[in-house]
Amino acid sequence: MWSSIRLPALLVAALGLILLLDPPVHAQEAEDVGAQAAEPAARSYYGRRHDPECRMGSASPEYLLKMAKLRIPDESLAEPRWVGPYRELRLHALHGGERISVVPFDEQGEVTAEAAEQIRSIFCGTRRRCEASVDPRLVRLLYVIAFHFEAREIVVVSGIRLPEEDGRTSNHHVGRAVDLIVPGVPNEEVAAYAREFGRVGVGYYPVSGFVHLDVRDRSFFWRDPSGPGETNCTQAILPDVAREVDELYDARFEDPRTWAPVPLPPDPEDPEARPERRADRLDELDDEAAVAAIFDGQLRDELRVAEREVSAAATRRAAAARRRAERAERQAAAAQPAARDTAVVAGTPAEATAERRNGDSGETQASADAGPQAAAAQDSSNTSSPPTTVATALPGTS
Repeated sequence: MWSSIRLPALLVAALGLILLLDPPVHAQEAEDVGAQAAEPAARSYYGRRHDPECRMGSASPEYLLKMAKLRIPDESLAEPRWVGPYRELRLHALHGGERISVVPFDEQGEVTAEAAEQIRSIFCGTRRRCEASVDPRLVRLLYVIAFHFEAREIVVVSGIRLPEEDGRTSNHHVGRAVDLIVPGVPNEEVAAYAREFGRVGVGYYPVSGFVHLDVRDRSFFWRDPSGPGETNCTQAILPDVAREVDELYDARFEDPRTWAPVPLPPDPEDPEARPERRADRLDELDDEAAVAAIFDGQLRDELRVAEREVSAAATRRAAAARRRAERAERQAAAAQPAARDTAVVAGTPAEATAERRNGDSGETQASADAGPQAAAAQDSSNTSSPPTTVATALPGTS
């Protein structure tokens, strides 16, 4: 009997232990999301985080055109130079327009103090009060991105921000985040590549037109369709990919010394690996050229669409202005007869009064002119009858 009771109890205890050590997948995902966010979980603090029903935001045609132009490479810029084992890193601040070309690392692959200060100036933009420094790992990731896409420069849309600008906790406040554009590369491709690093936060903003990248302990990927100036609406995406890249994370991948302009020698631990041949590299270059052509066509299509939208918006504004002007003219024309009628109606008593005043003044003048003659006539009549007075005019008076 005890054995029959003990067996179910043991099974229940074992099941509870399994659930304790290995919680359900959905519980893990919920826990991961909260840990990855690195931001307050208040719903009103930064929009509806993880809400899959986000409304697609909007942006003005002028804003979309501006961002589309930023994604087109500046052909006037020369290719970044190689200085020793490192490639120049070029950054362009959207706010303020400052540009720098810097070799960020020393012989040990560490960010130099001079480079860190220059990069901080780009991240601060036009802010006068900007005390945070840029995280060295974030600098390394920007370097790897620029190297991978052979970018002539990276546009920093937003770097270091002040807490009072956001009203919430953000990696931007401590120099651990950047909103960026890689000219010549669609934002979707930049976001997809950045997700491969591991231990990063990557946000794709299709309407606002940039990619967010930050460094953190656990990866979190999201999509935010809100427009510029609108409330954020963060949709968590690819949680399994985030967990996988964290498990495979290797800091050596981010070491700038491994990103050399020449092929690395074969790995001694893999004697079967053969060195890269010239034909392999030519094939790779052909593939890169084909992909670049696709990217360029896509970006220029986006630019043409944005230009048409701006032109259409200008046409709509001009038509609306014409309609307002025509409506104002019609209202003014309609108001003139009414004003005249009002003036006529309101002016009748005044005119009558003026006529009466003119008549009175005429009579007065006539009386003044006729006074002597009337007096003479009256004096002559006194010879035959007395002048008419009030007493003589009333009956019964003497």
